[in-house]
Amino acid sequence: MRSLIMWKHAAFLLALCVLVGCASFPRTPAHPTDDDRFQPRPPISRPGVPDDRPPPRVILPGDQIMIEVASTKTSKVSEIVDAAGNVHVALVGDVKVGGLSLTDAEAKLRKALQRYDKFVQVNLTVSQESGHTVSILGAVVKPGVVKLPPGARVSDVLMLAGGGLRSVINGELVSGADMGEAKLIRDGHAMPIDFRRAMQGDPLHNIYVRAQDQIFVPPERGRRVIVLGAGGPAVFQWAPGMRLTEALARGGGVPPAGDKHDIRVLRGPMEAPRVYQTSIRDIVDGESHDPEIYPGDIVWVDDHWIEDFGEVMAVLGPVLGTGLSLTALILVLNSNNADGIGAGF
Repeated sequence: MRSLIMWKHAAFLLALCVLVGCASFPRTPAHPTDDDRFQPRPPISRPGVPDDRPPPRVILPGDQIMIEVASTKTSKVSEIVDAAGNVHVALVGDVKVGGLSLTDAEAKLRKALQRYDKFVQVNLTVSQESGHTVSILGAVVKPGVVKLPPGARVSDVLMLAGGGLRSVINGELVSGADMGEAKLIRDGHAMPIDFRRAMQGDPLHNIYVRAQDQIFVPPERGRRVIVLGAGGPAVFQWAPGMRLTEALARGGGVPPAGDKHDIRVLRGPMEAPRVYQTSIRDIVDGESHDPEIYPGDIVWVDDHWIEDFGEVMAVLGPVLGTGLSLTALILVLNSNNADGIGAGF
């Protein structure tokens, strides 16, 4: 009676081991969009700016200007334009020059001073363009406030910030910046440009940057591929057209302990991923397609079911007799051969 109970327990554990190792999932589709239940992130349409022109050079808050007043006497004074765009001038007080060109600012100051001296002349020069800056934040080498040169475009400003973050993973240079999601904010609104196309020199997207613009480059999160399990760990950059065999090769291939008939692909949000199954043996034999990998996929190389069986038998060894263990192994192997489960590579 005791032997019968031990046999039932052993048979249950062995069957569970084999079934877990050979769990059935949908076949990995040739292309991610072939699965109607998988909804890839729709591409963002950004048409660019068709009539982009260089911004005029104007006086901005923070700029330091030199005011030269010429009449019977000539005097010079250096003033910093305050946050409201005003500059203080003797006799007339605060004069708003922010947003004006040098020519317009000179005319405005001259008109204000001519109430006291009709022959006065005014000359302005900008000694420090401290207000001509742009903020660039996120996954760049040198985030912060960048001084904006005249005529600078998006690619110029990114280079001034050191470009996007990069790192070396498994000997491969991997981008840490998601240029596809980067934004240029102007007056509270995102400009309709694609930073990837801007970096390629597309004039519709590589637009002129204006003072007080803000650029945000988010970190790269979803354009990597991860290989785990018997074939990993490995992390590398996704590339358009990447196939499962390439991903496995970059992860070092399927080791002898890996189950070449049970390669899993986890796709989509981690709270509700789609899980697929592929046999590398079938791909090699031409009996299955080589699935296209989607950015963010996790490839899991399962241990061969025999490895799992060996671990279970090692635990059951002290409990089960040798004859019972061998009998259970023969029965399971015969069952697997009949069902086509766990066949060798």
